[in-house]
Amino acid sequence: MKKSKISQNILITILIADLIASGYFAYQWWQVRKELKGAATQIEKLLNQINIQINKIKELEKEIKELKKTDETANWKTYRNEEYGFEVKYPEKWTYKEDSYSLNSSKKINRITFGNFPNMFTIEICPIPYETSLKLLVPGIFHEALPREIVVNNVKGAYREGGDPGEDIISIWLPDPNNDDRSYILTFEQSKDQNYQEIFDQILSTFKFINHE
Repeated sequence: MKKSKISQNILITILIADLIASGYFAYQWWQVRKELKGAATQIEKLLNQINIQINKIKELEKEIKELKKTDETANWKTYRNEEYGFEVKYPEKWTYKEDSYSLNSSKKINRITFGNFPNMFTIEICPIPYETSLKLLVPGIFHEALPREIVVNNVKGAYREGGDPGEDIISIWLPDPNNDDRSYILTFEQSKDQNYQEIFDQILSTFKFINHE
């Protein structure tokens, strides 16, 4: 009887010790989970702050790039055409000329050419809607080349590359934001042995439609 009571006391003591140990480890695990949750929250906040800073850096890089373009074109000449509502800058050593040609018996395309062949930039003003100008002119010049979207002065247009052997031609079709019955073709031609892409990008960055945001 005495031994049975001793065994019972030992068992109770073991159970109590086990409960205390279980409670302690449960408390410790709760504390660890709490700390891990707090650490996860802190990490999430830190990542959000990092993303905010990365976006700010990207915006600064974009602004610096635009400022660089502005600085490089600061001394360039400005061509402004009030009749057709646009302006563009071109290198100070370049010249320009205006002429026109007939698309058909009733449609005349006015053209402004900057620079000298084979390195030149042209703007053609077409008295036809944007979609029509693409259908009429793109297939004959670029055959099966697929157009890509481009945005110039907040106006969406089509972009294509092509040209004869030994030449690079980049053309951009833009609708006139102020006139649905008019469209523009901006073309840049260069010889393959010279890299004028940077100049073209700079010229394109200065192209603006007058009275259009």
